[in-house]
Amino acid sequence: EAKLKEVLAALGYNEWMTFSFMSPKAYDRLNLEEDSPLRKNVELLDPLGEEYSVMRTTLLADSLEVLSKNMNRKNPEAFGYEFGNTFSLDQDQDHLPTEHKRLAIGFYGDQDFYFLKHTIQRLFDRAGIGEITLKRASQGYLHPGRSAEIFVDGQSYGFFGEVHPRVLGNFKMKKRAYV
Repeated sequence: EAKLKEVLAALGYNEWMTFSFMSPKAYDRLNLEEDSPLRKNVELLDPLGEEYSVMRTTLLADSLEVLSKNMNRKNPEAFGYEFGNTFSLDQDQDHLPTEHKRLAIGFYGDQDFYFLKHTIQRLFDRAGIGEITLKRASQGYLHPGRSAEIFVDGQSYGFFGEVHPRVLGNFKMKKRAYV
């Protein structure tokens, strides 16, 4: 993780931290399909309120919220990342929800899809995984013609691309953004 943080810092990204709790309404804001596995979340028994009633299954909603706040505060650009945990209903050996360490990267400003692609390639190179394969992706939160899925030896490692215009609107963002 420390090596990857060095790469991200060298490329101009800042680290952000967000809560592990979120609102189930975030899934609609992300334009996720009703049957998306990301909608299968751990519900809290005694939440602080609806905004913090489930454990997050993705870092994307928080990442877009951070970018949205920066954009709406008239910052001309923002580049950030978070190493954070997501939670799934799959149970561990103690019959508790499983935690997964994830990385989310996001930005808006003068850079584009190819800068994000370059960032991802640099991260995989630094991690000692040089050979990645990219395939066109279809995710509700990403622009259909400007997104890709990352594979290493046939295993998916995630998605990246330009945020779908509908999702930008849901987060009250007026400029293109990339995650």
